[in-house]
Amino acid sequence: MNNEELENSLRTEIDNYLRTAVADLQSEIIAIQDKVNAEMERSRNNIEQVLQEASSRDGVTKIDDDFARLVAEHLQIAREDSANAINKVHEEEAAQNADGFVVMRDAVNDISNQISQAEILKTLVKHAASFASRGALFIIKSEHLVDWRIFGSEK
Repeated sequence: MNNEELENSLRTEIDNYLRTAVADLQSEIIAIQDKVNAEMERSRNNIEQVLQEASSRDGVTKIDDDFARLVAEHLQIAREDSANAINKVHEEEAAQNADGFVVMRDAVNDISNQISQAEILKTLVKHAASFASRGALFIIKSEHLVDWRIFGSEK
């Protein structure tokens, strides 16, 4: 496998990893949004039920318009706060992904700048430690184990 094939393979793996990470984040955000919407709907239904019980119990036939407007405003504020919190989490995760991409890009560039196979593999192991807590690289030639390197600890 020459340097170009190695680089293309690494780029493909990086792209696949980033796509999976972004898809997972999007799924989490959608799940959070669904939970927030369900909770808001549940709260609205509870408030409506309490208001109906209060009006029937006291013989009140009409809820004060100002009170109803106040409740609606509080629900709207809660919904906006939830949306802002979700957006903030999304922005923070996007920033973390961008940082990860920069590290990955720098690792690929560093590996690409190496001349010998030994330097390429040493650089690959060094940068792999940024993405995994531990790992191993085995070098096999003609179905024989030639060398190996590990990184990380067993903690």
